[in-house]
Amino acid sequence: MQTKKKILLFDEQKNLSGLFRASLEPKGFLIEETNCCMEASTHIVKNDYELLFIDLTLPDMKGFDLFQWLLGSSKHLTERVVFITSKPDQALDTKLKKIGRPYLSKPFSIKELSKAVSDVTN
Repeated sequence: MQTKKKILLFDEQKNLSGLFRASLEPKGFLIEETNCCMEASTHIVKNDYELLFIDLTLPDMKGFDLFQWLLGSSKHLTERVVFITSKPDQALDTKLKKIGRPYLSKPFSIKELSKAVSDVTN
């Protein structure tokens, strides 16, 4: 049996997990989710993730703060990060281009999600 590749979804919206599961689990991915920074950091330390989808605005920590933590603790994972935002703007676009990470703007389609996965994993 082939081991499924893990994706961590760090977001507070439960409806996103359904979209991720429906579109990515048939492609061999296992979706794990959290909306808590402490829980996310525990997951990251204990697991090997193919991808990390990180919302930029969460109640207990900003997505950029988690990214900074990754730079210090698990730098190899920063190449696997895709940010998620409901408030895209030019400043955000510029900042993300500067750090070299893609992002998805809510709401996004299954096609956009699949492209982000493909771009980062290939």
